[in-house]
Amino acid sequence: MWPRRLSSLIEFARLVGWAGVHRAIRARLYGGGGDFVRFAVDLAGWQAPAATDPAIEIRRGLIELRAARASIAAPRQFYEDRVRGGRRPYLGLYDGSVGHISWVFSPGDQTRLIRLGPGEVELDGAYTFPSHRGRGLLSAVERAILSDVKAEGARVAYTHVSVENRASLRGVRKTGFRPVGIVRLRWLLGFALRRYIPFDAADAEARVEAYAR
Repeated sequence: MWPRRLSSLIEFARLVGWAGVHRAIRARLYGGGGDFVRFAVDLAGWQAPAATDPAIEIRRGLIELRAARASIAAPRQFYEDRVRGGRRPYLGLYDGSVGHISWVFSPGDQTRLIRLGPGEVELDGAYTFPSHRGRGLLSAVERAILSDVKAEGARVAYTHVSVENRASLRGVRKTGFRPVGIVRLRWLLGFALRRYIPFDAADAEARVEAYAR
């Protein structure tokens, strides 16, 4: 376990610099964290919306990811395989240009905000390049992921969005995700303290609309 953690730390430092590592450690000692809306979709009743933009292409897997990393200046979300053992990346391309990445995490994977049970998956590590925003890549990639994991037998998919990320709070609902609660993450002396507060179904959408304004 320790060699893997050391390798992850070295990779994280390579991506953000040792100053970034110092900031991350300081945040984890006291006060770091944030509030995240938890979204869920019941895959039994979910149907993929029809694709609307033929310029969008979806590519899957670590081989495709490594090829993309060799050709672009990629942010840290493109290195979740090295930082926390991610195994299933999905890339969204627009007119042949890589513009988005998302990851799928399953039970047993290293997740941040949820402990997954049998039949559950989480979509995390999403990032869209500024030059590609507004083109529907997040929704297209999420549709591909949900279609795949449903076919594999997953029952429920989750994703988490910071309350400060207004664009994604709106975007994930286009795929079929619905808000179910909020996760409050705080760090204290290196320990992650998570508190999940479910929303009242009657006002869940209104709560998220307030965050998204």
